[in-house]
Amino acid sequence: SQAAASAPLPAWFSNEGLCMLRQGDYTGAAEYYEAEAKRAPARAEGWLGLGAALVATGQYQEALSYLIKAAECDPKFPIGALISEARPGHPRVLLNMAELLVAGPPDRHAITCAISVTDELLASPNTPGPVGARADELRKKARLYLEELSADEHPEQRGEMRQGTASGGIRSALKSLVLVVLLGGMTWGGHVAWRNHEQASALQGGMRDYRQATRLAGGEQGGRGSEADARDLLTRSLGEFQQARALAPNNFQAAYMTVKVAKELLEPANPEHPGAVDEATLRATLKEASATVLRLDPDGSRSAALDHRLDKTDGG
Repeated sequence: SQAAASAPLPAWFSNEGLCMLRQGDYTGAAEYYEAEAKRAPARAEGWLGLGAALVATGQYQEALSYLIKAAECDPKFPIGALISEARPGHPRVLLNMAELLVAGPPDRHAITCAISVTDELLASPNTPGPVGARADELRKKARLYLEELSADEHPEQRGEMRQGTASGGIRSALKSLVLVVLLGGMTWGGHVAWRNHEQASALQGGMRDYRQATRLAGGEQGGRGSEADARDLLTRSLGEFQQARALAPNNFQAAYMTVKVAKELLEPANPEHPGAVDEATLRATLKEASATVLRLDPDGSRSAALDHRLDKTDGG
């Protein structure tokens, strides 16, 4: 389901920093908003502008804390709208940010950011189909997390299931139990289990999309639009591998596949099907993931084994 029109930026936000963002002067915008954040730390705009400037240059991880801080100051501020102003016409930038926000441990302010970002994507008529579909999935997941967090923050609401009919109480109890299982409760062991599940799901999704892209690129399902579809699948798999890495920084397969996919996306594309992720972001991702691969596999044996496994699977 598509979102209603996203909230526009308030008129008072049309300041010097926003002009810099729109002109692509991200360094100047970051300096402006950093000064604003120091001058008025209780207001959202400085933190949000600083985060948007970092997102615009592909520094997603660095931007996280600033966007979350902005949501903490003002949960209703149109976070997605400002990021869109910083990189108009680049819906993948917004999607990458949403992936990271949802991937971390459930946090009310991070989830608020994720919902704002996905709402912005779903409200835009220029969002490509695959991006919109993934944004809708992320928004549903974020809203589920928000419901679970609200249940944890207001345990007295769970007591309401004791009032009313017995069948209603049973249904409420089962729902509460499912929510506790999904979030892993409040225990560290449950939190670890939740992260492991999310990491495995992201990695499996990335491998599935990568193999499908490989088949399309190889002509197994050739035809009009196959090249564009293959690049869309590669881009989506990159986001999934990055999500797996955010949850498990030392996962070798996720790091190696990030390198592999980033290299493929950096290869010259058909001008009719340009890449959805800008080159600077891809190169930064490639550099960081390559360092992780080198650290985890200094002699290259694990890389060779994974390549062999991939070749065998593709061949089969």
